[in-house]
This record gives sequence, structure tokens and C-alpha cells, in this order.
Amino acid sequence: PDSVYWCAADIGWVTGHSYIVYGPLANATTGVLYEGVPDYPDRDRWWAIVERYKVDILYTAPTAIRSLIRIALEEAGGFFTSEANNGFEALKALPSRKFDLIITDINMPDMDGITATEGVIEQVPFCQVVILSVQSEPDYMRRAMMAGAKDFIPKPPSGDELIKTIRFLGERAKKDEERAKV
Repeated sequence: PDSVYWCAADIGWVTGHSYIVYGPLANATTGVLYEGVPDYPDRDRWWAIVERYKVDILYTAPTAIRSLIRIALEEAGGFFTSEANNGFEALKALPSRKFDLIITDINMPDMDGITATEGVIEQVPFCQVVILSVQSEPDYMRRAMMAGAKDFIPKPPSGDELIKTIRFLGERAKKDEERAKV
């Protein structure tokens, strides 16, 4: 009863009505409703809402999390980001531009992240792949590294950890590529 709950998913999303309306009512929690995108009118919109209404439980859609990660990457280091909805889309996008780093999950529709990692390394050997997943059991980590992933970060990562890893692996990709030219 003392919790302030906010489901920042679209109310029309498959779980939106359950998590936004029924769940908070059934559990006698205070709920927050907000309609809009996470970065309008400014990049800190969601965090301002969390602070203003003292939200202590935040639930949202994976799409929103990816959007927030993309915003953080672009602001933190001028990274250009692109998004694919599944492993097949990611592999199809590889020939269209040079990717230094790919962040993927293990659980994806149509093709899992470990299989996608194998395809990425086959097509772009110097691309650095990071697996970001809740599947943090040792067997998943081992399989990811054997597929060619350079790092495995359990969800949820800290923003600083993710940015630090991306910067390090981005530099490593450039050095590996330069060494290969020699």
C-alpha cells in the first residue's frame, strides 16, 4: 500500500491494461498514468515523473528500455545507433553499413542471440558483440563467448557499466581492424 507503481507501457500493449489498471487496483497501490514518449519534452522526462511522484516500482516495455539505452549511448559518446527487431534483421543490415559493435539479447523472436552472434562474426570478424541478457547462467555465458561474443552483461546493467564496455570494445574493434590491415 505504501508503494507508488508506474507501468510505463502503452495501455494498449498486450499487458498494458492488466499492469496499468487491474494490478495496481487489486494490490491497493498508488498508480501513475502518463501518455507520451520517454524523451519528450526533454530527455529526463521519465526520471522527472519518478522523482515527482516518488515512484518506487517502474515497469515498462522492452522497446522503451532500448530507446532509453539508445538515447544514453548517443548522448554519452556520439555513438550512431541502429535497431533490428530480431537476429535475421540484424544479419541482413550488416552489409549496408559498418558496425563496430552490436548489443544483442539471447531471447529474441525467430533467431536467438547466440546464433545471431555466430552470423555476425562470420560476416564481420572485427565486430564486437555484447550479449545483454537475463539468461546469465554459466552455460549461456559459455555458449555466447564460444559464438564470438566479447562480453556478457547480465540485465539490468548499470548505465556506467554499459557505456564503459561500449567505449572499450569500440576502441578494441578499431585497433583490431588496423592491425589486420598491416
